[in-house]
Amino acid sequence: MTDTLPTNAIFAIDWFRVKIDNTPNEAVRKSQQQAIDSFSRFLSGVPVRFEDITEGLLNEWLSWLFCHGYSHGTALTYTLRLSALYGKAIKEGLIIDNGCFASVKSTLKSASKASLEVNSLSKCFNILRQLVLTDYSKNQGLQLAKDLVLFSLYNGGLSYDQLAKYKKDDYNGHDEAVKTIVEKYSKPKNKYLFPLHQSERTPNQLKKSVSSLFSDALNTVGIRLSSYGDNLPTDLWALTALRCGIPSADIAGCIGIVNNVNPVYSFAKSNELSAEQKEKIYNHVSRILSKNPEDWYAMQFRPHVNYERIKDRLKSVGIIFSKSFYPMEEIVRRIDKKLIRESRPVIPGLLFFKKRATELPELFFYIGDIAWGYRCSRSIHSPYAIIPQKSIDEYERAVGKFVDSMDAYPEGTFLFEEGDKVEITGGEFCGHPAIFEKEVNQIEKGTYKTTKITYRLKLESIQNCSWVVELDPRQMTKITDEQFENLRKKLITETNSND
Repeated sequence: MTDTLPTNAIFAIDWFRVKIDNTPNEAVRKSQQQAIDSFSRFLSGVPVRFEDITEGLLNEWLSWLFCHGYSHGTALTYTLRLSALYGKAIKEGLIIDNGCFASVKSTLKSASKASLEVNSLSKCFNILRQLVLTDYSKNQGLQLAKDLVLFSLYNGGLSYDQLAKYKKDDYNGHDEAVKTIVEKYSKPKNKYLFPLHQSERTPNQLKKSVSSLFSDALNTVGIRLSSYGDNLPTDLWALTALRCGIPSADIAGCIGIVNNVNPVYSFAKSNELSAEQKEKIYNHVSRILSKNPEDWYAMQFRPHVNYERIKDRLKSVGIIFSKSFYPMEEIVRRIDKKLIRESRPVIPGLLFFKKRATELPELFFYIGDIAWGYRCSRSIHSPYAIIPQKSIDEYERAVGKFVDSMDAYPEGTFLFEEGDKVEITGGEFCGHPAIFEKEVNQIEKGTYKTTKITYRLKLESIQNCSWVVELDPRQMTKITDEQFENLRKKLITETNSND
């Protein structure tokens, strides 16, 4: 590839990739490629312009590197490689130097290597989920220990002192997981929420008691972190929050401190957050930690990437979707007596898929160079946008609705056979059950002999009679016998209630 892109380049990653093709030293080129790939994966494939590369963005990238197991030495090498490429862009007049790399390199070089090595805390989310799901109801002491840990994590990493002094009437939020614990421990005569014998112990004794209970709960699920001392609750919450998609600058803003031992926010420039913003973050982390639900998300393939390439890449690393939706349509035309059909994506490169929020970082770690995920805003710090199930259902129906200007049909609509049960999904008979009879209505159009396809259906009536309707195949979907009967019963019920 020739070095002709710079004058037309828009996105930094694309320009970097072109530049390294001219690197004569293979080892350096490979190192540059690895640095670019890691930066692209951190960005989840979202294209960024040169002016988007700031000190804050680089700090987020470093946090991401450390929490994905990269060493201090590797992080420094990658930073130097990107800095060199960024310097070339400055020399060619593509960007004015904002000093972002100089500041980050200085901080990284002066940082303690030992303090930035990833420890077992970085792998704790799944274990904490195990704690959430484990039943300790037969052991009152362990149940209290578990609830103390979870209450802390649901509220932004409350310290041992804060847990000990937490009063039963202190919480006025709406988080269901927090409210469940509050309701469990609230007693009319008690001043404090948790039964820790507060009136009989000194503050230091209470602190040690809560610390011991923390250790007891974590030990039951295999986390033994006695050396982390007083910072353990905030460190656990910080790593949990990062896994839930919260930017490290927001994490630092919630905690209010910068702990140089924790790689999550070692480089973070703390964002100024309002109480409402913090509460929203706490609730987001609480929802994912307590439930970790599967939600619908959407990704967009990068140019010249197709569905098969995405599928093969994910298969090679063992990642599967519990559900995905890549709508196809069949283009149908009849030439003389021959019916020609071909499939194509309804919206090329747009894939809907179901995943847990905590699985998205790993997903885009592997495919961030060939696809990017839609977020709540243009900012790469914004969380991935959750698509409600209702919107997915509406989209699926919309894809199959009749459009006069197109002879395009949902993939699979030509698999109907005589006697198949169907539900009508569009038009005046929407929601009615029917029985497929045959394909009809061959109509020649213009110079070419083409056919507009319609299907003849026998529409079942609740008055024990039937009539025939002819509809476009995009207005129906195949259903089971049981679904067919349920639709009939529903119509009967609705008619009787209207009478």
